[in-house]
Amino acid sequence: MKKVVVILCLFVLLLSDSEAYAAKEKDIPILLKLNDYYILYTDPHAPFIDKNGRLLIPLKSVRDLMGGTIEYNKKNKTAYVQLLNHHYTFTVGSKTAIVDEKVVEMDTAPVLIRNSMFFPIKFLLEKTDVKLKWNELLGILEIYDERVTSGEIFTFFKDQDYAEVKDFHAFHLISYSIEKVKNGETRIRIKAKNITGHNVPVGKADIHPIFSKGDIFSTDSYTRPMQKPLKMVKKDEIITYTHIFDMKNIDYIISVARELK
Repeated sequence: MKKVVVILCLFVLLLSDSEAYAAKEKDIPILLKLNDYYILYTDPHAPFIDKNGRLLIPLKSVRDLMGGTIEYNKKNKTAYVQLLNHHYTFTVGSKTAIVDEKVVEMDTAPVLIRNSMFFPIKFLLEKTDVKLKWNELLGILEIYDERVTSGEIFTFFKDQDYAEVKDFHAFHLISYSIEKVKNGETRIRIKAKNITGHNVPVGKADIHPIFSKGDIFSTDSYTRPMQKPLKMVKKDEIITYTHIFDMKNIDYIISVARELK
């Protein structure tokens, strides 16, 4: 039986956008949204846009987040992927892929980062009937299909989610930064913009990160929350949500960004 643990957040604070980050922190853009969930971090590197303008994700996220199956041959640096009844073969450094036994040329090549293959997610999904689009205004790839959020981290959050939601897409998560703090803990700061077109009242902003490491998951409890309700967020306001946690060597960080009833 897998071990699943809910670790209550230790500290949550809402800051105004005018307050500067510490100089050593680096803002990492948030570039991927699967249904209601922003994908912040995917071990060993956050999703990123390569020199050819394509959004790359790690191979293992196809299995862990989307419920596909993967196999990787380290010797020839080739990956075999099965997702939504399609079969793919990718090779590091090669723009040539095989899709359902047909040779296809991509406009970018998979790369290796810390021994993990990264490849273009759009190429993977555009062969399916999944709805996806690049939101030029917000600078994020949006994917809408319940099948791509079948991973355990999403199942875990749904089991913990007792919130009554008014708007599942009330905030746009722009970027985040992470730094070590005292006592060996880690701080994540998430920059978010209110895109509802109105003020979000006190206690109704729900920016709620979920962390995972292997089969251990962590989020703040909706039934016994540790954090205080967030203050009112004005129309179009950009705020910074700060969360201190003590989980080490994170595999994934995802978050919802909602307005509650």
